[in-house]
Amino acid sequence: MTPKQRLLHIYRQLEQLGGTKPFVARGFAIGVFISMTPTIPLNTILAVILGFLLRGSIPAAFIGTLVSNPVTIPFLYYAAYWTGVTITGVQGVSFNEILTLAYHFNSPGTLQEKVHEAGHLIHGKVPVLWATLLGGVIMGIPVAIGAYYLTLRLLRASTSDRLLPSEEDHHNDSTPDPS
Repeated sequence: MTPKQRLLHIYRQLEQLGGTKPFVARGFAIGVFISMTPTIPLNTILAVILGFLLRGSIPAAFIGTLVSNPVTIPFLYYAAYWTGVTITGVQGVSFNEILTLAYHFNSPGTLQEKVHEAGHLIHGKVPVLWATLLGGVIMGIPVAIGAYYLTLRLLRASTSDRLLPSEEDHHNDSTPDPS
């Protein structure tokens, strides 16, 4: 699937969600924000929590988290690392240390073994991890704002104010059932 086809597919998925267009756009922006942060094992959980707290579409937030994927993660995480280390002044890690860590996470073994080995590799590097998380948050804010307005504009290109009826609409419908 080409990037253009992928974007069109994402747009069509967003178009099919229930709720108002701002609700869907907010959810998508939340997911995109989470994608910018180095929190890959928790992306879905964080998107659901933020989607609920910020009153955005949770399915759209999930779709937004797909911005971080095996192709984009190295670039996003490096950008978050570079941004965080640059802003905080924390001494970074060497490229070999990053490759070693990546190798251990992609090697065979249980998750517990991988986390244990990663703990040894990053011992004393916690400031770098915090700096990377901060870098991801700093990158995520303007990207999420842009994603919100772009998504809202694209969704408004369709004719109605609401996308598809949401579950809430069915419960609030006061018209009697014809059957």
